[in-house]
Amino acid sequence: KFKKIKNPLSLIQLEKIVLDFNKISHHSLSLTGGEPLLQADFLKNFLPKIKKRKIKIYLETNGIYYKNLMKILPWIDIISMDIKLPSVSGESFLKEHYDFLTSAYLKELFIKIVVNSKLSLKELETAGGIIKKVNPEILVFIQPDCKEKLNIKELNIFYNILTKFVKEVRIVPQMHKFLKIN
Repeated sequence: KFKKIKNPLSLIQLEKIVLDFNKISHHSLSLTGGEPLLQADFLKNFLPKIKKRKIKIYLETNGIYYKNLMKILPWIDIISMDIKLPSVSGESFLKEHYDFLTSAYLKELFIKIVVNSKLSLKELETAGGIIKKVNPEILVFIQPDCKEKLNIKELNIFYNILTKFVKEVRIVPQMHKFLKIN
């Protein structure tokens, strides 16, 4: 069920909405895109009120704002972090990703890596090495870019590279790009 709410909301309005949250039918409260860690100062004040209700907090992040993560980490239960590889995204954040992981690895954490035909295998190995250095038990999802079709042979190469560094790797499409919500 979706409910349209006019923005902006006051903190009191948002608290009321979240406190009406049905914990039985929902796994967690998801903090997601844009980038929720850009709102860390707000979240630092908001999340303690939510946690008093024993609601799990799920953070979906690009994994580069590790200083902002530290502001809200005590109230986060689950972290979904993206690793953006330069050959795929055009962005280079491997140092930031490492710093983020060293801050987040004690939480329930998993990593998503979007792959396409431009992927540099060397970059994938570097990412695998970073994850292994922090904790090789972190679950990694390979997400094929839905804008192009990768064959199973290519995906298997990516999978085999990452399994040299981490214990568990899964290949899962970017489902949010396939689904339409009316």
